[in-house]
Amino acid sequence: MKRFHWETWVGLAVLAFSLTGLALIPSQVLIRKVGERTIPFPPGAFPALALSLLALMAALMAARSWFSPSSGREPLPGGPLRIRALAPAATFVLYILLVEWFGMLPATPVAVALFAFQLGMREWRPLALIVLLTPLFIWAFFGHFLGVVLPEGRLFGGVF
Repeated sequence: MKRFHWETWVGLAVLAFSLTGLALIPSQVLIRKVGERTIPFPPGAFPALALSLLALMAALMAARSWFSPSSGREPLPGGPLRIRALAPAATFVLYILLVEWFGMLPATPVAVALFAFQLGMREWRPLALIVLLTPLFIWAFFGHFLGVVLPEGRLFGGVF
């Protein structure tokens, strides 16, 4: 019997996460009434697209690992699991909570700064530029150009 490789476990875990997210979209995203506002992309379009692509890539990763010839038991890349490997996941969870309460545009600079710091960026000028330009790009491209309704947050009167 073939043993599961670490890539198979990662692929299956991300696939399970993606499918769970896809199942939760209808209960987490409010669809506006048709006559209330005409928008090109409903609020559930981006999460559905992103999670579907993530599920597809995870399934491909697991299948590639399962069906490729095994060269024995390979160690995890980067060595054993370290606490710093969990920091991006914790930042992502924090971002979700911040978006829920404050909205996407105020929460994004905080998450971008944390991710950049975790990736080793220590210079404050490029960090400030990235932190300021990311929410501006999100607002201009997704909110204005594509017409995606961005989460406004509970504290600012948003409903999602």
